[in-house]
Amino acid sequence: MATSGTFYLDAPSLSSASVVYSNAALTTVAADGYYSDGSIVRQQSSGLLLPQTTCPSCSPTQSFTVYFDVSTNPNTYGWGSSSAACAGTGTPLTVYIIGSASSLYDAVVTQGKVLYTNSITTIPLNGNNTWYKTVSAPASGQSFLVDGVGVTSSWGGPC
Repeated sequence: MATSGTFYLDAPSLSSASVVYSNAALTTVAADGYYSDGSIVRQQSSGLLLPQTTCPSCSPTQSFTVYFDVSTNPNTYGWGSSSAACAGTGTPLTVYIIGSASSLYDAVVTQGKVLYTNSITTIPLNGNNTWYKTVSAPASGQSFLVDGVGVTSSWGGPC
């Protein structure tokens, strides 16, 4: 998850900088990782900033827990049908959306948000056109179908 802190640049802005430092004297190179000013993001690798990218994921993110079929391990696919998802016991998986929503249903059905598997929202959930659920226990929660790029294509309703 992203953390904020005080960092120093060798230029007036992140877009024109070549290195991020952790002290005002610019003598201690900051740790390798991703740095953002809220508009762009740049990765520092081996002490040097890589080219900038726009930062759609600089928007706030929200997480939800969904449940997948553990028998698909090492993948995190769901079940082959809504009824199989409802009958199964799920393994938890945290997914993320860009922005916010009042519920998972609101996020993926009402707003059409993509589900991501990382908090910086760069890796969409590869649902492989399988069914996930909102509660681990059998015969509880709701089921929903996720395609290969994190889009929910069907909401199965209550189990």
